Amino acid sequence: MKSQMTLMNAMNVDLRNMMENSNMKIENKTDIKLKEVREDIEEKSKHSLDKIREVQNTLTKTSSDLQSAKSGINNRLNNAESRLSSVSSKLTSLEREQESQEDNFDGQISRLSNRISKEEARKVAFSAKLETKRSHYGKCEKIIFDEVVYSHGGGYSSSTGIFTAPKSGTYLFTFNVQGGYNNTAHVGLIVRGSWTTAAIVQGGPKRTGGNAGIAYLSSGDKVWIQTYNQQKYYIWPGRTTFNGILID
Repeated sequence: MKSQMTLMNAMNVDLRNMMENSNMKIENKTDIKLKEVREDIEEKSKHSLDKIREVQNTLTKTSSDLQSAKSGINNRLNNAESRLSSVSSKLTSLEREQESQEDNFDGQISRLSNRISKEEARKVAFSAKLETKRSHYGKCEKIIFDEVVYSHGGGYSSSTGIFTAPKSGTYLFTFNVQGGYNNTAHVGLIVRGSWTTAAIVQGGPKRTGGNAGIAYLSSGDKVWIQTYNQQKYYIWPGRTTFNGILID
């Protein structure tokens, strides 16, 4: 009986030792496995942290690039706004200058139009020529230039050959006479009944002579062309003319 107890105790001790050894082995394996898992987790964590840092660095660089791009865009926008403001200011200045020039042009055109109207209202001019052929003219006889080539402002009468000044002012008159055959054609410019200038042609039907005169006329004064004081004068039409114009 006593030996059995001793044996059982011994067996219990062996069993306890075996269990302890088994537990130690299990603990050792568990520790090894946990270590491996922990190392794997640490490795993956380190790798993840590296990825996170890489992403953070990329985001930081991207943010910096975006800030730089934003700054550049803002600078360009500011420059564009400045140029637009300068262009707008120049356009406003040009518009004002154009308006001023247009006003000035309108004023000049208006003044010029008024001046032209006044000049047109004051303008007096005529041109007439001898169309009817006669055998001869007597002494101190008016020559009637019966074809009016041009007339502005009135004054000349093709039925009497007399110019009557419609306005007071300084007039310029020109006259030309063509001689007939081999005789003399001698005519003069008569202003207010007084002989002023003369023209004479001698020696052939195709010869002409002329003259001009300037006189101040009051409104209503009369001017004409007449022959000199001999008995007969032979004057041909065509190139025998009488002209006048108000010059001042």
